[in-house]
Amino acid sequence: MDKFLLWAAFVVALVTYAFWSPINEYLQANVFYLGNSFFIFLLCLFLFNKNRASLVCFLLLGVALNNFLDELFFNPTEVQLNEMILLLIAPVLWRLKTKNNARKNT
Repeated sequence: MDKFLLWAAFVVALVTYAFWSPINEYLQANVFYLGNSFFIFLLCLFLFNKNRASLVCFLLLGVALNNFLDELFFNPTEVQLNEMILLLIAPVLWRLKTKNNARKNT
């Protein structure tokens, strides 16, 4: 899985940086920032898979996912409801995750 994530991130980055102009002309949409956000998401997913107990990796993954969804569905130039929801939900999810892991270890 780890090798696949790294190769997928490499391919996404290569296509995004090398071919963003022709893709933009063909699709009539700006895909450069979308490709960048997906690339960052894949790298953060790789880091999280390597160290699932890390709060930093969990938060990076959450922020990267929010960034990708923001580029895909929302207006990325404004702070909107999705950013506020992430700010409120991330600590709650982390607490539930650590609580669940503590139960499994006992």
